[in-house]
Amino acid sequence: MKKTHACVAITVGEFGHTSRTNVPVQDAEFDEGRDTFERVYSLADGKVSSALAKYTTKTTRPDMKLYLKPSQHAKQAQFMALTSKT
Repeated sequence: MKKTHACVAITVGEFGHTSRTNVPVQDAEFDEGRDTFERVYSLADGKVSSALAKYTTKTTRPDMKLYLKPSQHAKQAQFMALTSKT
């Protein structure tokens, strides 16, 4: 059972603004052959919630979407909401 490592990043602040704080997310991985989209989404969402709970500054999460960065150098305007179709 080979795991696929994923980069999950949290950026605190309003979506669309450039000066925001990053919160580290550890150990994000999934089984590409076995895990369904719902499972991968749930794993990522759990990692985000856990990292925010440990973050020292009180943070709310008004936008509950997870976003997909389509390439390493993509601009924030190119991010898309993570869905089963993306």
